[in-house]
Amino acid sequence: MFTLMRLSNVSKHSTMKALLLILTQCRFEFEKLCLDIGVHCNKDMACMYNDFAEQTKKVLKVSSMVYTFNIADIPRYGDAVWGIEKKILEQVLVSAKMLLASLEGCIDFVDDEFDNIENFFASRLRTVIFNKPEKEIEVQNAIESLLLGRGLNKGIDYDRESGKFEFSGKEYIPDFISKRQTN
Repeated sequence: MFTLMRLSNVSKHSTMKALLLILTQCRFEFEKLCLDIGVHCNKDMACMYNDFAEQTKKVLKVSSMVYTFNIADIPRYGDAVWGIEKKILEQVLVSAKMLLASLEGCIDFVDDEFDNIENFFASRLRTVIFNKPEKEIEVQNAIESLLLGRGLNKGIDYDRESGKFEFSGKEYIPDFISKRQTN
C-alpha cells in the first residue's frame, strides 16, 4: 500500500476550510447588519470576529497579520451615538473580509501544493522505474530517488516509514511523510 501523508497539515487544512465557510456566512450577516440603521450589536460582532481571528491565528503561518479588536474599548449598547456604532461595525466587516481573503489564499496554496506533488509523481515516476516492479520497496525506492532529485532531504523534508495514523479502526505506517510544503 502506497501512502503519502502530510504531518498535521490535513487537520490544519480542514480547520481552515471550516473557518472559511463559517466566516463567509458571518460576512454576509455583518453586511446585512451594516445596512440596518437600528442595529446596536457592534460589540457582539467584534467579539465574534475576535473568536474567528484567534482560531485563524492558530492555523495561519503569518498570524501577526491577523487584526483583533480591543473589546474593552468598544462602547456598550447605548453608550455611543449611532455613527460611532456603525463605524465600529463597518470596521468589523472590513476586518472579516480581510481575514476571509487570507484564509482563501492559504487554502488555495495548500490545494496547489497537493496538486503539485501529485502531478510531479504522475509525470516522473515512470522515468525512474525501468521494469515492472515486483515488490513495493522498488516503487518506494523510485519515489525516494525522485524526492532526493527534487532537492529534498530525508529526515528534514520527509521521512520514510515513520509515524502512525489510524483509519477505520486500523493503524497504518505511511510509506512517506512530508513535513513541509515542497516547491
